[in-house]
Amino acid sequence: VAAGVLRTTRAPLAVAVLLVGLWCGYGFVAHPVLDASSSASGLMQRARALAGADTTIGLVAWKEQTLLQARGPTVEFGFRQPADAQLRAGVAWLRGDPARRRLLLSQPRKFAACFAGAVEAPLRVGTANRRDWYLVPLGAIGPACLDTAGDAAGSLQ
Repeated sequence: VAAGVLRTTRAPLAVAVLLVGLWCGYGFVAHPVLDASSSASGLMQRARALAGADTTIGLVAWKEQTLLQARGPTVEFGFRQPADAQLRAGVAWLRGDPARRRLLLSQPRKFAACFAGAVEAPLRVGTANRRDWYLVPLGAIGPACLDTAGDAAGSLQ
């Protein structure tokens, strides 16, 4: 429309109008629509809704943008730590206040031994970064991880 109205005599202005239109269209329309599916924002909003506003979420085997998109109280157990070390620390932390704490993790198959024999099942939150994410209360941690006094290393080897 800008090129038709401004014709060739004002071509630079037409290009400027086009670029501003594209930039604004992406920023105000496309990006907000695509954000939830291409980042962890939707996942973290859902995790917060499922956990509750006063519940602290502990991140295990997480991606950088997961923490960036976090809402409400959140803790992490060392980004550069191996996932099993993060889970050990997370289980010990979860035992400290099970009513107001949940773990959020993305590799339930890797940690399957920790869920075996549990009273509850991990709650599926959603998918982000091509991973399925689960919210885990203390009741979803099985005896193999709990019997080692908060040290889940033996069950993960």
